[in-house]
Parts: sequence; C-alpha cells; structure tokens
Amino acid sequence: MKKSASFRHGGVKRDCFTLIELLVSTVISSLHFLTQKTAIETQQRIPLFLKRGVGFGERGKTSFPVKRSFSPLPKSAFTLIELLVVIAIIAILAAILLPALNSARERGRAASCVNNMKQMGSAAMQYSNDNEDWSLPRGDNSTVAMTWSMAPYLGYTLNNYRQLSTTGDYPIFQCPSDADPQWTASTQHLAGKNGFSYTSNHNITSNGDNLTNWGTKLSQIQNTSQVFFIFEAGNVGVMSVRINEPARLGYRHPLAPGGESPAASVSSGFNGGMNILYVDGHVGDFKGRTVTGAATEIGREWWHADYR
Repeated sequence: MKKSASFRHGGVKRDCFTLIELLVSTVISSLHFLTQKTAIETQQRIPLFLKRGVGFGERGKTSFPVKRSFSPLPKSAFTLIELLVVIAIIAILAAILLPALNSARERGRAASCVNNMKQMGSAAMQYSNDNEDWSLPRGDNSTVAMTWSMAPYLGYTLNNYRQLSTTGDYPIFQCPSDADPQWTASTQHLAGKNGFSYTSNHNITSNGDNLTNWGTKLSQIQNTSQVFFIFEAGNVGVMSVRINEPARLGYRHPLAPGGESPAASVSSGFNGGMNILYVDGHVGDFKGRTVTGAATEIGREWWHADYR
C-alpha cells in the first residue's frame, strides 16, 4: 500500500493535513465537480441542428426536415444543498483567516510606529548635538514646542512664526494605530492637520520641575538605555507625562482592554502594550504592565535621569 505523503514543519515530521489545507482541498473539489456538472447540463440544453431523414415518399426522395428530440431543460444548475455546502466552507475559511489577517495588519502598523519613533530619536540626537547637549524641550506650546524642535531634522519646514502649518501633513508624528491623535482641534500649529500621537518623559524634556522650555543635558542621564524618552500618548493633549499619570499614555500594541488609556496603574497581567523610545535612541515594546506607578517603586529607573 502506498504511504501517505509526509513533511516536516518546525522540525516535527507530520503525516496529516492541517485544517486549512483540508478545507481548501474540499472547496476546490466541490467547485471542480460543480463546473463539470454545469458543462454537461449546458451541452444537454443546446438544440440539435435539423436533419433530413428518409420519409415515406418515393424511393430516393427525402421527406420534410425533422428534429431530434432532447431532454427538457433542468430547473437549476446547482441544488440548494450544493450551494449551502460551498457557502458554509467559504464562511469557515473566512472565520479562520480574518483574525490572522487583522493580526498581520496590526503588526504592520506597530512596525510603522516603531519606524516613526526611530526617526524622532535620530532627530532628538541631532537637536542635542546642535544645542550644547540639551535634550528636546517639552515647551510651552506657545514659544517653544517639542514638535517644532524636531521638525527641521525630520525634513519638515517651519513657517515664519517658527511653527508647523495648520494644514500640513506630517506622517512621522502619527501612529497608524491611533484613531484619535491629540492636538487636532485649535492647536494644529503644533503637529499639523492630523495631530500628534506621542508624548515625552517630563523628567527629561522639562528637567523634572516647573521649567517648561528646556530639557536635560543628555550627558547627565545615568542609564540612557533604560530611561524613557518618548511614549505613545493617550487622548489627552500633553507634550510630557509624569510617572503618576497613567491616563495620559496610550497602549495600542496590542490595544489595552477597555481602551488605550488605563484609569490606573497595573503592576502585572496587563494586556495592553506600547512602543517606547529610550534616551539612547533604541525603540522597545513594553507589555505586561503599565509604565506608570508610584514614584517610590522600581519604575523610577525608567523615569529619572539621575537614577543609578
């Protein structure tokens, strides 16, 4: 007896088909059967040409033309059961494949967000090099803004007021998964017509106090690979966030249960995630808990420039 075909997947030898392979094979077989059946029935419906036959007249003479009889037309090309089977199989395939397609689409959006943050990180480094090691400033959104400070290094042009155009499109400032970016109402001069999906660590861009125009010297930050710099923002229009402000951050990769911004800090078992740009320029994804909490907890190493 001929053995069934086997193959290896992930280092494990398999002698069976996956559910998707069986369903696809069934659909193809069903469609092939229905196609053949339709072709046969179509041939049966074609009237035959008239022909002459020998009648009852004189020898050697032909009678009037006669028709060859053929079967009556069928009422339907497919039976109801056949159609329902095909529809059911297609519905099963759609139910299996759509979640995978949605997941792949979200991974693409998350990757685009990471790319945005890397470009902002490069712009922040260039700004620091041109401004005596100072980090990007949070700004007061009137005379100084973080987005205006980054714009020239991202290839975006400022107007005569050193602001961004209210009708401009600046895609690096928007996360594709953010359905409602901030700064889109009366403050479009901060990030253009489509708004801003990000915010910053207040302890870096505002020096941890009431100064709103200047940041921190990067050389003073003790552990640049662990200290947060730029986050994904929630639906609150702010250019910086403190350690005890969870509702100002957005968890979109994956989307947090109940919405992108939690009402309180969660220390474990948190199902939302976000991308974060660190001071050294690398971008990481943060899952499993919120990045905010009490100022005395271990999260201080992520927030404070002087943490050792």
